Amino acid sequence: YTKKKTPVVESMLHRLYGPLLWRALSSSNARVRIQASFVLVDTFPLRDPDAGREATEVCVKKSMAALASLLEDDIPSVRVAGATAASKILSSFWVAIPSKDIQSLLNLIITKHASDATSSNVRASAVVAMQTLLEEEKTHAVLRPLLPSLGNLIHDKTDKVRLAVVKLLLHVKKIRGMKYYHVVPAHHLLVRLEDEGNRGNPTGPVSVALTDLLSNSFFPLSNTKKKVVTMTDIINRTLRLLTDNPGAALVFYRNASSKLSVASISKLIASLMKCLVMFIEEEKEQCLEKFCSDDNNTSTPLLDVVPEEDSKRLKHTNASLFKEANNVALMATIAE
Repeated sequence: YTKKKTPVVESMLHRLYGPLLWRALSSSNARVRIQASFVLVDTFPLRDPDAGREATEVCVKKSMAALASLLEDDIPSVRVAGATAASKILSSFWVAIPSKDIQSLLNLIITKHASDATSSNVRASAVVAMQTLLEEEKTHAVLRPLLPSLGNLIHDKTDKVRLAVVKLLLHVKKIRGMKYYHVVPAHHLLVRLEDEGNRGNPTGPVSVALTDLLSNSFFPLSNTKKKVVTMTDIINRTLRLLTDNPGAALVFYRNASSKLSVASISKLIASLMKCLVMFIEEEKEQCLEKFCSDDNNTSTPLLDVVPEEDSKRLKHTNASLFKEANNVALMATIAE
């Protein structure tokens, strides 16, 4: 099949599969239709190289009709095979396939397959198909406005579908000009991360994949916009996560060991402990000032546990985050 673009091989494939493939694609046996979809991908476009342009257009049209039939098949496994075949063919021959046919196939995958209530495998196949299509750069302009319609599948009841969505987001994250949080908003990702913990599977594949997706947001390891990321910046992001969604923070840092180096985690734990000590001492001072009747009494100075410059910046930025004892207790749990 790798040599199918060679005229001699292409002609041979047409002679061998031409009489069989189209009948197999409409066979009454589901397994035959599935196997035929694999052959369609390998041989597309199944044409006679000497027959001319019109014959090639007829073959392409026939193939598109076969793909549409597979996508609307009554058997879920056949629909999954159809989505796989359609995405591979579209990705490889995006410029050669008429835009009307592309629109028709994408509509079936995104509109019908992604909302298929009868089969989680079909829903997952719709997400995987989009990831396959994104491997072709020419598809990005068309898919960019369509991907958010798949965003709600991040909360699907089936693990396989949720994991497929997170893998799609990881792929989108690598694409220049596309943002994963435009597909699924950030607060939905945090809610999903928290819910994975509530389901009793905080270290499951979905939780780990989400941690990988969000790791650079809460623990950046590289320079951002030519600005060196300091530990103070990382602590600020940690405190913000603790404030916005404590449950998601617990799951995120529970899986951090699989994504971060031992040195990075050690620095984070040490910094969190320094922050705890600093704010505990601050709380002691406030208690002394509140209950001490002697106006001339001087409070105990803050322990020198954080560098002076970082201490001032942390206190100025995050003091309000430690008003509630729950945040302090949660930080202690993470550090432990």
